[in-house]
Amino acid sequence: RAVVADIDRAMPMLRRVLTRSANGLAVDEDKVRATLAHIISQGFAAVAEKDGVIGAYIAGIASENPFYERLQLHVLGWYSEMPGAGFKLFDMLMAWRDENPMIAAVYLYADPDARLNRIMARMGAVVCPSFWFP
Repeated sequence: RAVVADIDRAMPMLRRVLTRSANGLAVDEDKVRATLAHIISQGFAAVAEKDGVIGAYIAGIASENPFYERLQLHVLGWYSEMPGAGFKLFDMLMAWRDENPMIAAVYLYADPDARLNRIMARMGAVVCPSFWFP
């Protein structure tokens, strides 16, 4: 599991990931730090590292389900530069979900890679369509 001290160590990788996916928007690192600190304290976050360098992360936050009594967990970020580490982190998240009976479902937003979406669905995630209107 991640701790707040991991945020600054992960920032070089997060900066690369967020810059690539931001469609030209500026990344506000203070917001990134505050959001991740909140997720670490209230949700699930984990990192993978090799030789002291963080190369993969997953972060999700639980929220009220608008229709049902149990919570839902939204994966807000999941990325790996280390082969195999991303799936290990996802397995950790699913194990955490299994230990928390109030989490009804884990939601991921669809990736352009349909093969990855099928794998995630087999692992137990509800894969939701994603839309981006720049």
